[in-house]
Amino acid sequence: MKPAMEKQLNDKRAKYEADGLIAKQHEQSQALTMQAERSQDWARRYNPIRLAVEHASLRSEVIDRQGSDPNLPAISVLNPEVCDIDPDDLKARESYRTRVEHELAQLGIDETVMLRGLDICEFSFGYTRVGSTPSTTVKEREMPVRLRAFGYAEKNRRPIYVLEQKNEGFYVRLNEGRVIDWLIQNGLGAELPPRDGMRLGGLLIEEYSDFGRFLEEYRERTAESRTPRSLPSYVYLLLHTMAHHFAHTVVEYSGLEHGSIGEYLFPADLAFLVYRRGMTPDLGNLSAMWRNHGLTVLDQLLWDRALKCDGGSLCDQRGGACPACIMAPEVACLAGNNLLSRAALNGGTPPGWDADRTPLVGYFRLQAVEAEAA
Repeated sequence: MKPAMEKQLNDKRAKYEADGLIAKQHEQSQALTMQAERSQDWARRYNPIRLAVEHASLRSEVIDRQGSDPNLPAISVLNPEVCDIDPDDLKARESYRTRVEHELAQLGIDETVMLRGLDICEFSFGYTRVGSTPSTTVKEREMPVRLRAFGYAEKNRRPIYVLEQKNEGFYVRLNEGRVIDWLIQNGLGAELPPRDGMRLGGLLIEEYSDFGRFLEEYRERTAESRTPRSLPSYVYLLLHTMAHHFAHTVVEYSGLEHGSIGEYLFPADLAFLVYRRGMTPDLGNLSAMWRNHGLTVLDQLLWDRALKCDGGSLCDQRGGACPACIMAPEVACLAGNNLLSRAALNGGTPPGWDADRTPLVGYFRLQAVEAEAA
């Protein structure tokens, strides 16, 4: 009966398409369709298809609802109102906008938006005091770390404790052309630029292979590296490093601490969020920071000293990622400080997991390389 049922369904779909009841179905890429089917088994935290859907929702509900009205949830940093510049001072407003546009172009950023009302929900359904990794050693034996659920409440139900609050944050989206150039410079240009009609995010999803819940293949090792470079891993490396670099600068000028800054990455859309994750009363630290030090923050992101490690040359030799330069507290980092390397921005030794030991061209140094080639 299966062929007969499929024929009936196809006939009905063709009729609905002809009547205009549904959009005409088409398949641009068979690889994307196959990836969508496989994605059910991928780790949800790094699933680029799931994150692309979440990004579309964030755009429609928050990012695209931006403007000078304080009741709107977002405002572009290009808008002089974000710094309370006098509306009658046209020269100052134009100067501010021109300066910010120039700095963002230098950073390879297409869009930066300050979020006034980002909905944050933190929850806990259990706890463990054994360890933070999937396994731990007990009496010389490797034992799994298990989450202990909270005790039963009424009607034999286990509680989930939830905290909700609106916090401030920044949404940043990188320039796709600049990212493509960076990938090509680092030996990942076989499929670049993508085929006609396809964005880089589509190609990333086509080539994505499950990172795993704990990024086992991308942990820093002292042993011989064995994981090859790939477009998905390097795009995530770039976004993750940029998010940490941005968060470190935010911490320096906002008065917040590292543990109170959260991150969220959207690899297929080349975008990330850096936001205040604390559940204490929001005192407007991030908006005050940008109002008072916005241009300084942008300068700091490109400052040579901010791209160097305070721990000495050892960090440079191991790919440029340690607590003295780019790492964040484990509780605040989305990937447990894996897939992270300052060399992605500044250039230098690749991360320890990379089987290709060719030095990286930094994302911020790309323009200088292009100028020398010209």
